[in-house]
Amino acid sequence: MPVNIGESFSSDSAIEKKFTALSAVLGAIAAVIGMLVLIGWVFNDPVLKGINHLYVTMKANTAIAFICAGASLLLLIEHRPRSVKYRAGLTLAFVVLTLGLICIAQDVFNVQVGIDQLLFKDAAFLEGTVSPGRMSPNTSVCFIFLAVSLLLLDSRRNKLFIFGRLLAFLAGLTAFTALVGYFYGVRDLLGIQKFTMMSLYGAFGFFILFLGVISARPGRGLMKDVSADNPGGLMLRYSIPSLTLLMTVLGWAMLNGERRNFFDNYFGASLFTVIRVIIVVIILFVISKTVNKLYRERMEKEKSLGEIESKYREIMEVDRLKTQFIAVISHELRTPLTIIKGFSSILRMGNAGVLNKEQSDYVNTIENNTARLGNIISEMTDISRIESGSFTLEKAPCSMKELIECCVRDLSNTASKRE
Repeated sequence: MPVNIGESFSSDSAIEKKFTALSAVLGAIAAVIGMLVLIGWVFNDPVLKGINHLYVTMKANTAIAFICAGASLLLLIEHRPRSVKYRAGLTLAFVVLTLGLICIAQDVFNVQVGIDQLLFKDAAFLEGTVSPGRMSPNTSVCFIFLAVSLLLLDSRRNKLFIFGRLLAFLAGLTAFTALVGYFYGVRDLLGIQKFTMMSLYGAFGFFILFLGVISARPGRGLMKDVSADNPGGLMLRYSIPSLTLLMTVLGWAMLNGERRNFFDNYFGASLFTVIRVIIVVIILFVISKTVNKLYRERMEKEKSLGEIESKYREIMEVDRLKTQFIAVISHELRTPLTIIKGFSSILRMGNAGVLNKEQSDYVNTIENNTARLGNIISEMTDISRIESGSFTLEKAPCSMKELIECCVRDLSNTASKRE
């Protein structure tokens, strides 16, 4: 059996994670079913083995296979191909496959290999039992299909993965057919008459395992549409279980009504056709209402997102205008400032005549303030550097005495005028 376990497939969305968690729960339930039946064989409890003498008992080797299959599913869920747990899960799946092949080979070739009553003795006169201790052929086939599906659970070849899912669906269909047979009281649906029939516990366990296997990798195959976080996925998640359950119950009601002579076949078929149509229409309306609600919520979120994007664009435009304003102002202020610096230098050099002390102080004030204004302009241009992240602070020593003297000198003229 070619199995490629070189790559694992993860589930990302919240819905897919819920399906994966559901798969773990279903795998545990399947293993528990096998354990309870095995305990029933240990203590010879007819309730644990098959409810009562009117029902087919689950065989001991079937219980062991259910324990192995459920444990295999639990170990494979984490999809860590190189881990010991994952390889143990593959080994258990291979054990289930081997057991199923041996049992079906005994029925096909009419041979005995001695495993049917290896652990416990089984009576031949029990309900639905032809070969004591041997699982039914449809049970063997279901184990083979589910085991192969488990072995191909993480195959990187999409065709092999789809093949494994197809086998799982066939096993689920076989189990559902047997469940309907028990529910409707139709013995022919439980298996081939000349062989052992599938037990009720077995049919339920196989259906549980089928749901667990297909839920283990919700991001691949048909389950990708079921687990999708969109209206289509929501519709499938609501409609499939509800329609399956309702159609099954309605079929049972129709069959029992005919058996009890409440109505004849024609009236029953006509009545339940009308009921089915009504129920399907109601379900579609409920699903449509839910989808419409989700659609409205999505539209409101998109509207809010559009408003946020619009405000963001406005903020970005204001930021662009601010940057442009700083650049223009810096340029426009530096031009006259350069001229002022030039003329103050001319005055300082005495080109316009010798300056007295008071005039020299005025020139000093002009030079100091032009320097301060130049620093202010530089600080304005630093804003864009800060926003771009390219601005760096440089530490340098500073004389507090010189700083105070500069402030006093700048404000002395203003203070003297107020006096």
